[in-house]
Amino acid sequence: MIRLALAASLIIGLAGCPARRSPCAPSLPAKLEIRDASGALELALKDSATQGTPRVYDLCDPAHHRVGSVSTEEDRVVVLDAAGGLRLRVHHDHGLDPVAWGPSGQRLRVHEDKNEWRVLKPDGVPLGAIAPAGDGATVFDPAGSLAATVKPRGADQVLAGPDGAVTRYVMPAASPVAAGVFALRGLALDEALGLFLLFPR
Repeated sequence: MIRLALAASLIIGLAGCPARRSPCAPSLPAKLEIRDASGALELALKDSATQGTPRVYDLCDPAHHRVGSVSTEEDRVVVLDAAGGLRLRVHHDHGLDPVAWGPSGQRLRVHEDKNEWRVLKPDGVPLGAIAPAGDGATVFDPAGSLAATVKPRGADQVLAGPDGAVTRYVMPAASPVAAGVFALRGLALDEALGLFLLFPR
């Protein structure tokens, strides 16, 4: 009888507790969404329950599963996988190029001049470049050929290939240059997000 009473109390207690909401629940608004050409979600950035400094966000996949997190400070962005392992750490010392580190060492660096942002491997081999173009931006591949264009659409940025066909949406995003990182081949989406969050927007 005592065991039955304890079990009943436990069931009643659990029934009275609100279910813990998933950090990637569809009902939670996204701070940023990356969508493919058809509008299907690829990656979402949502506020984390973790508060304080640095600011922390959850990374959510199309199935609304948490696949990682991002912490941001003024000069540093850290991207972790779902288990807390390092994916990318980007640091920007004032006056120096931003440098990104991965789990195996330096991953890339970004060089800015007045005309463009160049994303480079540690040995200086380019991954691509992004340059302002009117109210949008132009993305170049490692050989300097046109890889994509970025155009604003309301509060969002629309990426298109050399043929003009839409390839991706970045929602919302004020800067077409920052959004251009999502057109660079050789970067996973979460790595591109790390650069996007550090770029002036």
